[in-house]
Amino acid sequence: QKYWEATKDLEFLKQMRPALENIIQSFREGITIHEPSHKMEIKMDADGLIWGSSPNAPLTWMDAKDGDWISTPRRGKPVEIQALWYNAIQFYSEIMIQITGADPGLTELAKKVRENFNLLFWNPQNNYLYDVIDGNKREGSIRPNALFALSLPYEILETERFKPLFETAWRTLYTSLGLRTLSPMEPHFHGVIKGSEKSRTAAMHNGTVMPFLIGPFLTAFFKAFGRDQKTKGEAVNFLRPFVSHLSDAGLGTVSEMFDGNPPLNPRGCVAESRGVAELLRVMKEEGLEF
Repeated sequence: QKYWEATKDLEFLKQMRPALENIIQSFREGITIHEPSHKMEIKMDADGLIWGSSPNAPLTWMDAKDGDWISTPRRGKPVEIQALWYNAIQFYSEIMIQITGADPGLTELAKKVRENFNLLFWNPQNNYLYDVIDGNKREGSIRPNALFALSLPYEILETERFKPLFETAWRTLYTSLGLRTLSPMEPHFHGVIKGSEKSRTAAMHNGTVMPFLIGPFLTAFFKAFGRDQKTKGEAVNFLRPFVSHLSDAGLGTVSEMFDGNPPLNPRGCVAESRGVAELLRVMKEEGLEF
């Protein structure tokens, strides 16, 4: 999608068409993978949303585990997966019109996905989205995953909810070097990565600050508050702490993660592609300069 946006390379889209068709169809029909120790299932439910389960393997980017113990189990319908699914359907429709001149007929599915998402995922108690839904269960921990519902090119979230969602993330998750993976108000928050391997694994996506999340955070910021000189100036201020960090840890680059509690000590590898790439992406797309 980003490649198409940058190049308008129609021949590349034509080459990718079979793979894209297969991806969409596989999710609609469902995927079952039998591993020696467990069965992994991923499928589109009757409401159009994507459901997944695997007892011994994490299925989202929050994938820390120690042996068979999963630090952040997210069985069911994770919020960012629905946002990515909706974006994928809409982008596929967009490129099929470019390639064939005809709509592939996914309009009704996209409408169903968006309607059910906004009906099921919005949590009015904290003006945020549930992190995972599984049947009647609602996982209400405040995590950064909800930001993808408005930061992706095709937003699954209703427009009037952009500001309240962003403000909740800003108030609870934002730090000067990225977003916490869990709000400090949650009982299972880990503010420091230390101790045994299992202790560090437990902290990995339960409070640890991830720099790459500043990218979707700032994209969401502009979508919520508009693009003008004032918001551009505020966005530059969000990025300034990273300039100081360039002389910390790995010289001239961005660390993989930081503790969730001050002083936000750098952890993990000294240079990580996601963090570097998201900073460069949002700066280029929004025309941010120092």
